[in-house]
Amino acid sequence: MAYAAYRYASAPVGMTAVSFVVVDVVAAVAEAAHVRHAASACDGAGVVRCIPLQHDGRVRLQIRCPACEVGHLMQEVMHHATEAEFGRMTPWADHLATYRQCRHD
Repeated sequence: MAYAAYRYASAPVGMTAVSFVVVDVVAAVAEAAHVRHAASACDGAGVVRCIPLQHDGRVRLQIRCPACEVGHLMQEVMHHATEAEFGRMTPWADHLATYRQCRHD
């Protein structure tokens, strides 16, 4: 599955910077599209990675979201994907540092 990574989270000149977090959501494969739809309903949120979990028909979606929109994201996910489970929430900088170490250039 494809993913996109955003190197920097910055605001245009004259605006305050927005802090981003990555929220892990585990859902059945059949509900993954519903989770993606829920994320698209939140300003500035989007799926960064969709990682299949072995042997149980579920995926872990990593959703990049402005910290101020996390509550809205959780409400949307619970509304669209009732069986989804929320995992950890990681600051965007920590997420980038983790995956920067894993890159194979």
